[in-house]
Amino acid sequence: MIRLVFGVLTFLVGVTNSVLADDRVGNEESPSTWLVIYSPGPSWTQGKPVGEQGLEGHFHWLLDLYANGTMKLAGPFTDDSGGMVVLEAADSATAHGLLAGDPAIEHGIMQYELRPLRLHPWDAYLEARERRRQQSGNDTSR
Repeated sequence: MIRLVFGVLTFLVGVTNSVLADDRVGNEESPSTWLVIYSPGPSWTQGKPVGEQGLEGHFHWLLDLYANGTMKLAGPFTDDSGGMVVLEAADSATAHGLLAGDPAIEHGIMQYELRPLRLHPWDAYLEARERRRQQSGNDTSR
């Protein structure tokens, strides 16, 4: 069993390295991406769903971030336990500064955890794999 796991891991590392070695994949510098995980704050009303927590200001704040390209995607958790946002900021201090202006944070309705996030260029990986398939005539997806 250990040999099988080791073999699979070795294979996966090899595949990943071959994709990353492609001269058009993984060489671009990207802005810092952050995952914001929202959870109920001290002013959260227990028993009320997210949609009834008085988050109109939070919604418009997010919409403004989306309009200027800072926020990439966001949404509430379906179990009404909070939500998440993916945003771009130069560094953690900048991200924390942005979040300090969130009305949901200002009013204590929500609190947040900020996590750095590395997004992989999946479109580029897919294109690289397709190029290798065309060049070799083999299926390299396995």
